[in-house]
Amino acid sequence: MDKRFTPNLCELADSMGISLYQRFTPVEASLFLRCPLIDIEKLQKKGSIEFIQVTKSQTEFFGFQLLNHLLNSIQGNTTPPASATPTSRSERIMRSKEV
Repeated sequence: MDKRFTPNLCELADSMGISLYQRFTPVEASLFLRCPLIDIEKLQKKGSIEFIQVTKSQTEFFGFQLLNHLLNSIQGNTTPPASATPTSRSERIMRSKEV
């Protein structure tokens, strides 16, 4: 398998201490992703997560497949929350002359 991994994926794997080709059973994957096993099975049926078919009834996941799912499910918030933006004069930094 000649697959190139993104720097984000490699950094995430390093920070979580898992190998990109480490194998996970569906139960281990549910623990890793912190979701019920039934959700893992639904993701597999919908094709929302990559997996490997070991036997007719047994599937497993590589570490990079789980990490790809995590990265794809992260939605970046490009705008700061309303509470973080100054909305009135009392919420801004004032110069000493203004005080």
